[in-house]
Amino acid sequence: MESQEITLSKLSLIIGNIRTPNSKIDNDKISESLKKDLDKATFDVTNKTYDIPLTYHGQHSWILDLIRQQVYAYQNLSIVNNKVWANIENFNEISVTRNNLNIQDIQNQPTHTLIYILQAGDNAGELVLKYKKPNQKIYVDTCHVQQGNFYVFNSNIDYYFSKNLDEKNREYITWTCVEQ
Repeated sequence: MESQEITLSKLSLIIGNIRTPNSKIDNDKISESLKKDLDKATFDVTNKTYDIPLTYHGQHSWILDLIRQQVYAYQNLSIVNNKVWANIENFNEISVTRNNLNIQDIQNQPTHTLIYILQAGDNAGELVLKYKKPNQKIYVDTCHVQQGNFYVFNSNIDYYFSKNLDEKNREYITWTCVEQ
């Protein structure tokens, strides 16, 4: 008789950066584009999470591709983009708590959330992840926010950014992704 173990769920957090001395990524240029998108965004009952819809910028794809390549090379995880948006938090602002599951569309759930820190000062706060393990205990992990870092984690994990204690805005782009 044989037996087999099947992992039903796996929680993971991947932290990395795509900053290199020769990088052609221009965070300032992308930030300017993001601020123009912010001017056009509306925040009402339909946008409770203060997401900024992004106008396509060539470097968005470049950033996503660099991160996808690094995640695949080091963690053997292949993800593709599902949806993208951005957020900005000023001094003393905190983000809303969320996860990226959509209970209205069970068939097309993202499997991973990818966040890239576009702009952040030295005291930009923490990314806070809150999740349950099989024993039903709630766990909280935090990651220091640093410009150029990226974070990839399961889309069912609740997350938020703590208070931005830096005068510089905290700006980040979020992609929901599906594992291939």
